[in-house]
Amino acid sequence: NREDEKVVLELDEHYKQTKVTWPEKTGGTIAIPDWAVRRVVIWSGFNFTKAKSFCMRKNHPKGKGCLTEGCTYVHKCLLCESPEHGVYERRSDGTYICDKLRKWDSELEAYKEWYGELDEELLRALAKRPPRSAQPKGALTQNFMIGGRA
Repeated sequence: NREDEKVVLELDEHYKQTKVTWPEKTGGTIAIPDWAVRRVVIWSGFNFTKAKSFCMRKNHPKGKGCLTEGCTYVHKCLLCESPEHGVYERRSDGTYICDKLRKWDSELEAYKEWYGELDEELLRALAKRPPRSAQPKGALTQNFMIGGRA
């Protein structure tokens, strides 16, 4: 709903204003991705104040967890909410600790084997469509052509 989306936008703006970023593999930084902002907002129960208390360093893509001594932010995995690891932390054998991330990766690989590489534009267009229950009868077949694909 609109109030929930408002919290997502507020938290995203908060991260930008306070320069909360994730490191890139190339050495630079990137803004916190939309999916991560949304996961934090869901974890917080759509409470902006609580959402600001979540440690994004614990979950950055380098997988080292939060290295800030005395950090008072909430340390939980973005996906499974375990306090034992961040989303990208790995075991000594290189596998992700988070069961949900491992499952996502295996499902993504299975998808790629069957359908090929992800078409992010198509996925974004599909995600913006209303659920089937909100569409008029026959809309699914009429509206399925997106970007020239059936």
